[in-house]
Amino acid sequence: MVSSGVPFGCRCTAPCLLFHTDLQQRDPDTFKPLHVVSMTIRDSADDSAAAAGDVLDLCKMLEDCDDLDSDAAKLLNDFRIRSKRTVLHQVCHI
Repeated sequence: MVSSGVPFGCRCTAPCLLFHTDLQQRDPDTFKPLHVVSMTIRDSADDSAAAAGDVLDLCKMLEDCDDLDSDAAKLLNDFRIRSKRTVLHQVCHI
């Protein structure tokens, strides 16, 4: 769900907010889908190190997916359940 150009529930920092706003305001060129995935990670060395493995696992899952446009929601939901992490997903057409 998107409200004001930002995924619902997103606690965006200024750079994140600028990124989402920029994507929403662009005029679509080819209307190809762009999947934007954000994960909440506390800004500390320990939390970043702990999340690194989960981020790598998610990247591998996305890379191995044959049809991301059709399967992204299920794949990300499976990841959320397994990792117990907050993951936000938005599709922009650019």
